[in-house]
Order: sequence, then structure tokens, then C-alpha cells
Amino acid sequence: MSPVSRRFVLTGAALTTASLLVPITVRAGRAAESYEITDWIVIARSGEVTLALSQPEVGQGSYTALPQILADELDADWQRVKIRFVTGKAAYKIAFRQEPPAQKEGASMSTTALSERLRTAGAAAREVLTRAAAQRWTIDVAQCRTENGFVINALGERLSYGQLAAAAAKLPLSAAPDILKMPGVRAVVKLAALAIANEDAGSQHPRLPDLPRHNAVCVVADQFWQAKRALDALDVVFDGGAAGDLSTAKIDAMLEAGLNAEQGVAALIRGQPREILQRRAPEVIERRFVLPHIAHAPLEPVNATASYKDGAVEVWGPIQSVTACQEAVAHAAGCSPDDVKVNVTFLGGSFGRKIVPDYVLQAVQASKAVGRPVKLVRSREEDMQHDVYRPNAGGRFRAVLDDRGYPLAVHARVVGQSLFGAVRKSWLDQTPEGAWDESMVDGIYNQSYRLPHFLVETVDTPLPIPVYFMRSVGSTAAVFFWESFISELAQRANIDQYAYRRTLLADDPLALRVLDAAAQASGWAAPLPPDTFRGIAYNCYIGRGGRFKTYVAEVVELARVGKRLAIKRVFCAVDPGLVVNPNTLHAQIEGGIGFALTNTLKSRITFSNGGAEQSNFFDYPLLRIDEMPEIVPVVLASDRPPQGFGEVVLAPVAPALAQALFSAAGRRLDVMPFPDDTFRANA
Repeated sequence: MSPVSRRFVLTGAALTTASLLVPITVRAGRAAESYEITDWIVIARSGEVTLALSQPEVGQGSYTALPQILADELDADWQRVKIRFVTGKAAYKIAFRQEPPAQKEGASMSTTALSERLRTAGAAAREVLTRAAAQRWTIDVAQCRTENGFVINALGERLSYGQLAAAAAKLPLSAAPDILKMPGVRAVVKLAALAIANEDAGSQHPRLPDLPRHNAVCVVADQFWQAKRALDALDVVFDGGAAGDLSTAKIDAMLEAGLNAEQGVAALIRGQPREILQRRAPEVIERRFVLPHIAHAPLEPVNATASYKDGAVEVWGPIQSVTACQEAVAHAAGCSPDDVKVNVTFLGGSFGRKIVPDYVLQAVQASKAVGRPVKLVRSREEDMQHDVYRPNAGGRFRAVLDDRGYPLAVHARVVGQSLFGAVRKSWLDQTPEGAWDESMVDGIYNQSYRLPHFLVETVDTPLPIPVYFMRSVGSTAAVFFWESFISELAQRANIDQYAYRRTLLADDPLALRVLDAAAQASGWAAPLPPDTFRGIAYNCYIGRGGRFKTYVAEVVELARVGKRLAIKRVFCAVDPGLVVNPNTLHAQIEGGIGFALTNTLKSRITFSNGGAEQSNFFDYPLLRIDEMPEIVPVVLASDRPPQGFGEVVLAPVAPALAQALFSAAGRRLDVMPFPDDTFRANA
């Protein structure tokens, strides 16, 4: 600020509210009750704050923007703010190129030239008001804070700016006051590290570790964008720790090592698969697959509002598990779960992500730190790069065929970061060879194909990446591996894909029923129109612990459109037991297939320097509306009770699509997302 007089007088002043453009005259008698704190700020004994405006308002917004800078830095109550146009002081002049300083509007200079000057003036006024309050209470200034036109001490006692104005006007102004990081910012809070997994073997809910670590910073402000801008301005240094060099290349190398390992943990052994495969080694058909970690990416990023007061907590937000949230919040806040009230809002997408209440705990910590309710909103980038991801997976499948071309012996191995090993150790199945995670081989070890000699193994490749359940859990990987391998065996045996599966499912009438329904609806037996291709896949989705069985078969139909292959239709036959509401069931079919197509065609999280590289939908895209195919639901009547349905239609999509693409282009697909050039149509 220029070294000019710090006071201005209100005689003949014109005052108005911050939202009005026409000044109104104030009675001169009130001037004696007002105190000039800086060249820009006058505070009345009543608590009314008058802010000086030096720039003419010509529709460019100076009347609003410039006083806002003052008011935000002052921490004033906007309901008690007035604006007065001022003239005559060097502080109100700005320098234009090759001109002496002048008080005028032009060249889009007002905010650029005055913002720091106004912030300094507002901060200096806030500082002398705080010092005046500290002197009245005979306490240290550090024990005081400001809020909405008041100074508040650690005991909660409050003095209004009006009560302090006379004393503050007599105190010298600081030349370098403590300026808030951004207008409206209330506090910067370090957040404790949040453990998502089993730090204790039996733990099933996220909890705070005992060590005094921090892994996040949040800014508390009046508005979201104020907080975000302030957060972006912070220079925060994070320690990458032991995993700071983690990369996708290292993760893939671990997968490869697991696929090549001498032995895994057996989830299922039937017959003598090892012996037959070894004896007939020259005839072995082998196929390998690799899938990446993927993000939940709900359209609504995680967010929560928390209010901590007197040892009790109330939270609001899109929370998928009330119990887990209550227990985690109670642990973090040091109170009883009975003292935690959870208010659940509608969830704008979750797919399993919002079961983990890490974002709720952060809101609670912030509220506790600043002593007021806080709404915590993660940006899209924070949500994407700090997800609890679906684990990666790799598959190695080996088989020999009998004289008719059907599997005689099969060895299926799935490798990757174990979900249960990371977050549900108590759910692992224990064997003499070690523990195995059923989610890694869901849809493989428990499927009903006729396989006389069958070995299913898992190999865990532990990683420091936070993971959690995602819609359809492990079956989206395992069924892609399994059904794609079955498709290759059928092709090598020169047997129709539908007929091949029908033979393998001969002992399971409910499975045959949906397989036949999908084939019939798609016209499988009829000749295909020109430039049309299709694939078929099957899965029985078995709920955790065998709670339900939902049978699904799908046919994906491709067509050549110009120089591209396009997904035209997906036929989905389901046996979900008794259907309670057909409309919601159809919506689940359509939404589930769309979700699966996003995973199949778009989704991939890669890592470098210990963190996720993708940050928003420009590099982690979703399926577009013009890419969504026609969905043809085929719902079979059933006398079984209602079965689970929210996750069941996802798994067969990728293998059915891969089979159709092989028919169109002769290219086998062993990675997700499918490479885009796969859809280039051959002439």
C-alpha cells in the first residue's frame, strides 16, 4: 500500500448495501459513531462495516468484486456490509503505462492492480481487531480467531467488530499482515492417515492407525471453489515412502512372475489334471490374460458433511454402509458408535466405492479441528487418484481336449492383488498350501461346466495400492478369462460356440435354460446378415456364501459401419428367480451392460512414482451415449425366490464381445481395455 493517510471521514458519505448500485445518503450525525480502520474500511459502533470503492462501476463488476476482496479478507459479516465510493487519496490510484497514477477505470486493470492492496488492507484491519480483542481479554493473540464479524477466543467468548472498532482504530497497522491463503478460507487442516484394510486380522471396517501420521491436507473455506483454489495454491510435500517408485511396469512384472510360478494355492482339484497335462504336454493349449486396476469413477465424487460437537458426531452424505461408517467415525473421533448419527443421502453412483468411509472420516477430522460443521468435497481428480480400486488380475489357462474336442483336463490360474488379502483376511479360505481368495476365481472354481479333470489356483501378488469391492467383484476378470478360453477351445475343436457350451452344461438344466433363451432371442441358428458378427458367453453369478444363484447368458452382435465395427445389440437372458419389479430389473440389465462396456473398452488405471496417473474423464473416459448398443432383455419366469441382480449381468459382456470381434477380425483379445484398433473393420 502507498504511504498515505489511513483514515477517511464519513461526513456527507453515501452508503448502500453491497448488492445495490444506487448510493443512498446517510445522516452526518452517525459519523461520530464510526471509526476508520484503514483507508478502505470504516466500522461503526453498531457493527456496520463500510467498505471503500475506488473504481467506477461501468458494468464490469467492480462494485461487487473489489469490496468482496476486502470483506473476505476482513472476515466481515456480509449482511452488515455497506459500500461507499471514495476519492482523493493516493491509495485509490493505480498506475497505467506511461501515465502518472490516476483514479480511473480502464484497460481491465482494476482487479489486477488493486487485489493485493485490498487484501493487505483487509488483513491489516482484521489483525488490529484481533489484537484489540486479545488486549481486552488479556490473552495471547494466537488464542483468538475471527468469524463473520466477530473475534472469538478459545473459551468461545465473542466480541463484535463494532465493540472493538474504537480500540482497533488506535493501534498501528502491520505493514505485512497475515493474509488468508484465499478469500473466504477459514483453516488449513492436516488429516490423519486412514487405513482401509486389516491392520488387525479380524477387522472388517476402515480405521485410523495409532501412529500420528498425516496423509492429506484440506482447506476449510466459505465456498467450495475458494477452498479448491486455496488448496491448489498450497505447496504440500508428500513423502512417497517405500512404495514411492511403484509403477505399472513393476506391477505387470509381478503378474508375469505369478503366472510363471512353479505352484499356486489350489482352490479346487478334481481328478488328475496335473498328471494328464504333463503326460500330454505337446497337446496343451495355453492362453494368458492381463487386466489392470480400474477406478469406480462414480459421477458424484465422494463427499460428506460432518458436525463434531461435545464428543458427538453427526454426518450427512452418500454413504453405502451405515454400520461401517458409524464404527469408523466413532474410532476416529474417540466416541461411542451410539454418539454417531448418520444421515444417508441419495448416492450419485457408488459401485462399492462409498462403502469405504475414508472421506467421511476426513470431514469429521476437519470439523473437529475448526470447531464447526464442514462439508468435504473431493474434486474429480482427488476422487480418481485416491480411489480404492478394483484389483488387477492375470490369468494363465492350460487344457488338453478329448477325442471329441471337449476339455479333458484344465489348469486355471488367476494371479493378482488379492482383494480379500487386502481388506478381508478373515474371508480367505485356508488350505495346507496357503490361503486363497475366492473373489479372484469367482465364476471359475464354482461353475458347472462338465470338466472331469480340473485344477484352479490363485497366486497373490500383494501391492500397497488401496483396493475394495467393485460392482461384480472378481467375476468381471475371472469370467472374461474363463469364457474367452472356452471360446478358443470351441474354435480349435471347430464346434459352434453355443453348441459347445450346451454340451458342457448338459448337467445343469437352469443354465441350459438361459443359454437356450439367449441363443433363440438372437436368432443364433439363422444365417447372419452380411457384415454382422456375434459372440456368446454364460455365467452363473453365485452370491457370497451361496446366498443366491442368478443365471445369465448374453449374445453380443457387431456390425460393420463404414470403416469401423460397432456394437449394435446385446441380448441378455436371465433367470433371476421371482421378479419383484420388471422395470427396475430391466434398468439393471441396461445399466449393468453399459457399466461392463465401459470397463471392457475404456477403463485402465496406470501407476508411476507411487501414484495413479489418470485424473479425470479426459484420460479415464466413460462409455458415450452414442456407443451404447440396443439392449434386448429376456427375463425367464421362475418359481425360485428372488435372487440377487445388481451385479450379475456384467461378467459375460467382455468375453461375448471378444468372441464377436474374433469372428470379425480374427484377433484374440487377452487384455482390457480392448485396443481401439480392434474395431477397425477389414475391407
